[in-house]
Amino acid sequence: MLALTGAVIVIAVVIALGDNVGVQIARFGPDGTASRTSVISVQFTEPMNRASVEERLEVSPAVAGEVSWSGSRLLFRPEDGFEEGREYFVSIAAGAESEAGRDLLDALEFSFRVRGSRIAYLNASDSEIWIADPSNTGELERLSFTANGVAFFDVAPGGSEILFREKGGIAQGEPKPQLVRLDLLSGWIDQLTFLDTVSISDAAWNHDGSLIAFSSSDEGPLVPGDEESPITVSPPRVSVLDLAISPPVISRLLRLGTESSDDPHWSPSENLIAVGVTPLTPGGIASLTVVDLESGPVYSIDTDMPESITFSEDGSEFMVLVRTGVNLKSPTEIWKVEATTGRLEQVILADDFESVRDSRIAWRPGHTTLAVIREATNGADLPKKELHLIDYLTGTSTPLLVDPDADVRAIEWSPNGGLLAVDLVRTGEGESSQQIAVLDVDEGEIVAVINDASDAAWIP
Repeated sequence: MLALTGAVIVIAVVIALGDNVGVQIARFGPDGTASRTSVISVQFTEPMNRASVEERLEVSPAVAGEVSWSGSRLLFRPEDGFEEGREYFVSIAAGAESEAGRDLLDALEFSFRVRGSRIAYLNASDSEIWIADPSNTGELERLSFTANGVAFFDVAPGGSEILFREKGGIAQGEPKPQLVRLDLLSGWIDQLTFLDTVSISDAAWNHDGSLIAFSSSDEGPLVPGDEESPITVSPPRVSVLDLAISPPVISRLLRLGTESSDDPHWSPSENLIAVGVTPLTPGGIASLTVVDLESGPVYSIDTDMPESITFSEDGSEFMVLVRTGVNLKSPTEIWKVEATTGRLEQVILADDFESVRDSRIAWRPGHTTLAVIREATNGADLPKKELHLIDYLTGTSTPLLVDPDADVRAIEWSPNGGLLAVDLVRTGEGESSQQIAVLDVDEGEIVAVINDASDAAWIP
């Protein structure tokens, strides 16, 4: 009764004096700086008449996009992303109404400038995740603060979150580090898995950030319930973590009894996932299996030794790098495959096929070219792993980075395909150092260098 009486008094005061406060805005963003894939967000203090808000929303310069709502929060997602380097102005005019009929008395106005893509990486000295802006590598930002360092990480498609696993848990019987999600906007850390007897070896987001695939091995006694039984580790298996369900639900991707699976790669446009499958019985043939999460396995390709996979930007095709023999120095082939059917469309061979091998491939967004890490199989012509660019339509190969003092270890294209982050190990005078070089491929020059760094991943 007291609460009701108080509410009546408040309503009476508002009627008598007028609503001089109106609807309030709790928070909004991005404010000041944004990325290409940022989402405009406005949080109101009460449920709104959505149409009255949307008709007063203005983004200048105009950009195509979609408006959606999450409770009393308005969201605007740009269709093709915001333009790097441009400043955008956002406003919601006064007069928007809440469901209770209260007005937004003051207009909301804010602006932001879109920065270029940044690079997340592991620092060689502390094994923590850091961020660097290729246009200003003098300003570095540390993201993770763990007890033992980070084993691996992956950036979410929108660039707002990072998934990682801490180092440790190597000894038998020791609790295993879990998958953790870091929100880059709030700094909030969220543990995603609770599998103390499971060793997680790698993980990857799907195209919209709602699912995570990871490889793991179970550790337990050979004889369940026997404390003196020796500890065994199962072959790796790929599982999928569904983040749309709270708490997240884990399901095994493939129900394999005599095979192991690892190294998951998502299609960038739908929930197709390619995994390497290895038989556990003698005489079996390794394969690349593509799975649709709704219907199950779609097809398998007997690749014998799949080493690297890269999807086209639209997800309709992928390339798989295949070793032609069991020897680590065996020559390699690149197969171009139609993603939904498994049809082999093209086999790409190096001109000097018998004397070189490729160890990593990356499809350049929006182009018909691949970045390829290449080395000699005879150990004479290419003393180090080099970086080449291959046009799969013409078959031409162009050297991008050839340095006798540098060994190329990993590569990743920027979201727009203009820059290539290259993990290098430099040697000289009996010492070696890790380095990330950022290469402008069209200009053919290195535009930035991040020292004591590895495992580059772009944040859009």
